[in-house]
Amino acid sequence: MAGINAQMVLVDTRENGQLDILLPSVEFNHCIVKAELDKKHYYIELTDNDLPFSSLPNNLNGALIVEIPNKYSTVTTGLKQLQLENKTRDVIKRIMDIKPDENDLEITMRTVKYGNPSSFMRADYGKLDEEKRKKDMEESVANDYKNNVKLKFVKFGDLEKLTDSVEYSYGFRVKNEIAEIGSLKTFRIVYPDVVASLDNFSADTRVYPIEFWSYENVDLYETVVTITAPTGTKFTEVPTTETLAFKDLNYSIQYTLKAPDKLTIVRRFTNTRQQQIPVADYPGFKSFFEKIIKAENKFIAYK
Repeated sequence: MAGINAQMVLVDTRENGQLDILLPSVEFNHCIVKAELDKKHYYIELTDNDLPFSSLPNNLNGALIVEIPNKYSTVTTGLKQLQLENKTRDVIKRIMDIKPDENDLEITMRTVKYGNPSSFMRADYGKLDEEKRKKDMEESVANDYKNNVKLKFVKFGDLEKLTDSVEYSYGFRVKNEIAEIGSLKTFRIVYPDVVASLDNFSADTRVYPIEFWSYENVDLYETVVTITAPTGTKFTEVPTTETLAFKDLNYSIQYTLKAPDKLTIVRRFTNTRQQQIPVADYPGFKSFFEKIIKAENKFIAYK
């Protein structure tokens, strides 16, 4: 009725595998829409009310599809992989401010989540009142720490609007997070987004390749951390900047001493999520993750 050129697209979602329906079959398990707007083609997911336009769930990227012809087109494309050209990137950006206070850490965080991750935030927090939001956020933050966490505030942008992103901020205090070594005081930065974990990759060898998309649902993580040392103190040893790469996975963590008492850290992790890690490349992949974990276990020291 709106005059939009649109057609149905049958989908065999990614978790079913890339060889699931290569033989003649009708075992599709999902359906989306392809629409033409301003001479650009968009694939649209219709079953998620919290997902912004031009965003798609992780299990559709690279899935097998068949586009059903409409009255404007009688040409069928056959079975192919869904390639997302005009899609909002799935990105998580954070600005983190850390201020040591005696033995505790005062932390504030501003976060913007773009694309598919914004859907999760709308679904989890959109219908909650302020008290329940604060309680749930405090529990979420506390899961990252062994010591006691007290949330001071949480503030969300408009969760009702289906813009391409969701923005929110919160502040909290972590008790007894600072350790002392003589005159030095030290602590580790706990990043909310875990970009590398060996939980599923502890074995030395593998029999099957790794479908990396099933472990990662974000294209880019970017965290900018500013640490301000207490009055009268300064940072001593600053960790070394590191840049790591494995195939299309790229990681960097950069330390810049802006002043004797002010340290800035920029951490980035990017990937395409399309990659399958062959068995022969598993040792290199595991080594890459091990290096990231080691890089993020560095301590910040001041006196």
